[in-house]
Amino acid sequence: MSIKLAIFALLLTIPALGCAGEQLTVLSERDFAKYWRPVGPDVVHFDLEARSIKFHYGCVNLGFIVEKDGSVSAPLRLLSYSFDQPFKSGPSDTTPFAQFGQMLPKFSPANGEGQAVYTSRSIPIRNGKFSKTLTPGQSERLDSALRDACRVEDLAARLTTGSKEAELLPLTIDIDSVLSTP
Repeated sequence: MSIKLAIFALLLTIPALGCAGEQLTVLSERDFAKYWRPVGPDVVHFDLEARSIKFHYGCVNLGFIVEKDGSVSAPLRLLSYSFDQPFKSGPSDTTPFAQFGQMLPKFSPANGEGQAVYTSRSIPIRNGKFSKTLTPGQSERLDSALRDACRVEDLAARLTTGSKEAELLPLTIDIDSVLSTP
């Protein structure tokens, strides 16, 4: 077992930093809203403008901790990714994709007092030039499809039984259907 995977497996069973005596709860993305709400604007998507970008659209799923005060803390972990063009080698925690965690907002408790949790977030990523060709409706539908493509449904299982490497997911979006409706 790699050191990274061992650390994340331990997060499931040890008290969270800064939360003495409390267990760190692991929440899948769909369950997160029951406990936390974003303060201010949430991440909708991220446009990359670099000339070296060879893809039109894709997504990443990042794992992170939300502390009791609603702040996002490291370590961030790239859990899955998917793009419309193949990579020569997959992204890793050292690529710019891992830096998207800086875009995450602070959160406030949905009900009462905050509880430290480990969760993940699917973030759609698009080539900036491609994004400029989309209508608002197309943009919204594409973001929704991309979030679904990278979502980790059972985060606890992924952390305990998943590979240490980020998982390359098939991008099964019917782009013609997404873009055909105005």
